[in-house]
Amino acid sequence: MNLGKAKMILIVAFTGLNLFLGYYLFWPEVGRLASNGSFSPEEQRLAEEWLNENNYYVQVPMDRSVRVSDFITVTADFRLRSQLIDRFAETVSFPVETIQSLYYRGDKEVMVVHSNGLIQLRFQPPLAMLTENVATADQTLHNEAADLLTREGLMPEGLRFDYVESKHDGELILNYIQVFDGLPLYAGTFKIYVKNDMIEQIDYYLLSPLESSPDREIETLAAIEALTRLVEDLGPSDTPRAVSGFEFGYYSGEYDAEKWEVPPVWRFILDDGQYYYVNAFTGNIEFEAIIPEQLQ
Repeated sequence: MNLGKAKMILIVAFTGLNLFLGYYLFWPEVGRLASNGSFSPEEQRLAEEWLNENNYYVQVPMDRSVRVSDFITVTADFRLRSQLIDRFAETVSFPVETIQSLYYRGDKEVMVVHSNGLIQLRFQPPLAMLTENVATADQTLHNEAADLLTREGLMPEGLRFDYVESKHDGELILNYIQVFDGLPLYAGTFKIYVKNDMIEQIDYYLLSPLESSPDREIETLAAIEALTRLVEDLGPSDTPRAVSGFEFGYYSGEYDAEKWEVPPVWRFILDDGQYYYVNAFTGNIEFEAIIPEQLQ
């Protein structure tokens, strides 16, 4: 048998096999790109039918687009810590240092600075709101609280109001999130604790985005894809669960580190107050939380 001819036959056979495998493994992704980076209405319908079979029902129009994104590198915003310490330096009587935290006690406030960047500022006595009974309307409440803290020079810039949650003892927590390049940075938070129309405490956990790499951007899962991955992990529900909202942003947990990378996520809100943060690259659940008696 001609050795050259045999080699040629093997090369053609392997090439054909590679084309065959490539077609069946990667054709769905090629088809997605060919559809201008979005899911077709038919694909959307089939996905929602599958969700309904598992007792999940989408109550809002879903985004069918396929985005491109990258991790962003962040660090805790320690500049704010320095500013607050400088501001209250004249009233600080003594700092008490522990392994994880540094306590500053002043005439009317206690500030706790944690090593991971979290700052808690407690007011003694609490700051009185100008409008009486503002807690009856959450919209009035968060506007009034933000105005008061702005006048006090304690309201950071670049925040977006997110939601109000209620505790069983009547305390209300106003939750704000940071915004980076027009997208929510869920890991960066600011909380205002209100009770009896008084601000008792504020928590700062703000991040400084250091960099992103547009040249490393890759496709993310579309919202409907991320939702189906979430339901695959959760499994069928015994009772109907409604998806009442979703949004694209960035999320990570709190780290006691110099800097770390934050992945893009899809945040899904269910009508029972459950929040899920799903990695937009892998489809894995990054975090889940129950918002008690959400008032938004």
